[in-house]
Amino acid sequence: MDELDDAARGWVGLPKFDRDYLGQRVKGTLIRARRRYLVETFGEQMLGAVAQAAPPDAARILTDVPLAFEWGPMQRMIGLDIAIIRVAFSGDAARMQHLGAEIAGYDLPLTYRALMKAGSPSFVARRMGSVYQRYFREGNVRAVASDKGATMRFGGASQPLFMCRYGMAGWMQRAIRLSGGRNCQIEHTECRHDGHAECIWRCDWE
Repeated sequence: MDELDDAARGWVGLPKFDRDYLGQRVKGTLIRARRRYLVETFGEQMLGAVAQAAPPDAARILTDVPLAFEWGPMQRMIGLDIAIIRVAFSGDAARMQHLGAEIAGYDLPLTYRALMKAGSPSFVARRMGSVYQRYFREGNVRAVASDKGATMRFGGASQPLFMCRYGMAGWMQRAIRLSGGRNCQIEHTECRHDGHAECIWRCDWE
């Protein structure tokens, strides 16, 4: 990764994971969702502002948008996300949780209609691993769920701090809500950036 300033380093997390991001791939639907979110939330003018703040290869994907099923470098998406946090979110990385939730709202009712229609919240929680692998080529999510809660564990790869602490948490929480879970609360209880062996989220609902 390019050298990061202090603010970006705080959003991305521990430098020791930077090399892990280089070989990872993400699905084009994640890039398309970010572009849609910026336009719908802030207006077309925000695309230009974010592009100016992003590295050139990350800025290009806002205009030369990849196909939804196309795999591309995760490092490029990280560069775009840093620019989104810096410009659109005014440096508040916690707002990535709302972005993650909106991506779930875009995808799940359409692409995963059968899963959402057939499943209870616990049914959906147990299948988050298979859905994760439709977005990210590397890594895995494992879930243990009961009628009113689930514990999700992530391993096998690395994610930036803003993604595991906020983006993934927002996606998981919205997925549970869309499948019927009420008063859903999620907590990122353990994180690799805090020295733990893997990332763990606890989600509870009514």
